[in-house]
Amino acid sequence: MTAPVRYRELAINPEGANVEVEVFSPSTWGSPGQPLFHYIRYPDRTGLGIPGREYIISDEVLRRHFERVTPQKIRVQAWGGVFERPLPAQRELDEQIAESEALAARIDTDPEH
Repeated sequence: MTAPVRYRELAINPEGANVEVEVFSPSTWGSPGQPLFHYIRYPDRTGLGIPGREYIISDEVLRRHFERVTPQKIRVQAWGGVFERPLPAQRELDEQIAESEALAARIDTDPEH
């Protein structure tokens, strides 16, 4: 499941308070880019640590009744692959080192020659 993204519920009553909710949007690898569903979690209103309403909605309902809260911090998480990719400057330095090592290997350092 993805990290939660904060959304604000669009109030039907203009004077009503806009409630911020957490939205989890799980998806599967290789899917056409759309999440399977959206899991909505309302905040704790009791102060006792009891979560509010929780339910699943479709992409269409999310777009119609909620708006994304911006700015917010979003954590991107992935598995597999490599952790570090060389920057262009690092690639250039690696090429220069390889060239100098190849040149050093060709130089005859034997004092008797």
